[in-house]
Amino acid sequence: MGDDAARLQQLSACLAQSLSPDATLRTQAEGFLQAGTTSPGFSILLMRLLATETAEAQVRQSAAVTFKNLVKTHWVAKEADVVGAAAPYHVGDAEKEQVRGLIVGLMLSAPRLVQAQLSEALSIVSAADFPERWPQL
Repeated sequence: MGDDAARLQQLSACLAQSLSPDATLRTQAEGFLQAGTTSPGFSILLMRLLATETAEAQVRQSAAVTFKNLVKTHWVAKEADVVGAAAPYHVGDAEKEQVRGLIVGLMLSAPRLVQAQLSEALSIVSAADFPERWPQL
């Protein structure tokens, strides 16, 4: 549990730094977030932060944008650009199942600016997964 809290704290700090006027801090934070978007479980970590009502509004908004961009870029599996190269990262099926189970409730309880980003992410997920992989929607 302590490790999860530390990961949430680190993510929150990076999201805040990604909004910093200090170019060095901002660039480092953006690099961390970019690397995170290709790490298994990162979408769930973002959603946990989004659900944290005590998180700063700017951090939650930044988390929502990062989550939406992750879904936009990595939800649907893509083929490799070069023959013989590894396929680009995409969100795994178990993680997708968790996201589908959380996103609607989270969107309905989130602040308005966060809702807008989650609504777009929900649209992408539902277009890709409904009805075959998300019949409960």
